[in-house]
Amino acid sequence: MPKPHWQQWEEEVAHRLGLSLTVCSGNQFQDPGDATDKDPNTPYPLLVDCKFTERKSFSLKADTLRQWLETGMLRGKMAIHAVRFKSDPDNDWVVLSLNDFEELLFMARGSV
Repeated sequence: MPKPHWQQWEEEVAHRLGLSLTVCSGNQFQDPGDATDKDPNTPYPLLVDCKFTERKSFSLKADTLRQWLETGMLRGKMAIHAVRFKSDPDNDWVVLSLNDFEELLFMARGSV
């Protein structure tokens, strides 16, 4: 029996970003998210919540985004959402705070 689409998406994100899958797909308090950096020496560690939807839209809620940002900050990681729409699998998305994007941009440009 093939794996569900959401599980395939989590595995793909972990592989593409060089991350480890979390225990029970993030359903454990001590291991939130779906994929994360486990190496303490990673210069910009990530905590990823993967979203896969069969719909043509994805709802973003300020409280949910803020809570996820805080979860990442408490663990010393950049919290992001990786989103895939089943209807558009060739265009995947990442949702992150502008502050985190700004920091990544400065690092990529060699400004930090």
